[in-house]
Amino acid sequence: MWSVQATWVQGQLSEVRVDLANPLPFTLTVEMLTIAAGGVPFDAYPCSRIVLPPHCKVRLWAIALLSVCMAASLLGSTARCMRINVATLHL
Repeated sequence: MWSVQATWVQGQLSEVRVDLANPLPFTLTVEMLTIAAGGVPFDAYPCSRIVLPPHCKVRLWAIALLSVCMAASLLGSTARCMRINVATLHL
């Protein structure tokens, strides 16, 4: 997990770039990717159904997540990523 401080302008469209890769030996499908905020009126525009082919460790897919902060507030961001333990998969 990592954290970044950013200033977002109320009512303006903001973009967060997320780079994705799939080092696993099978196709990985991300059903939905979005920005979440708590305690602040916030409109997020999620990306859906991202398909990552297997064994793509080097090539990254750059995904732009769009959002609008609807009120004056200080927003910080924290990335949370679920990692898959390949050793527990039955391939």
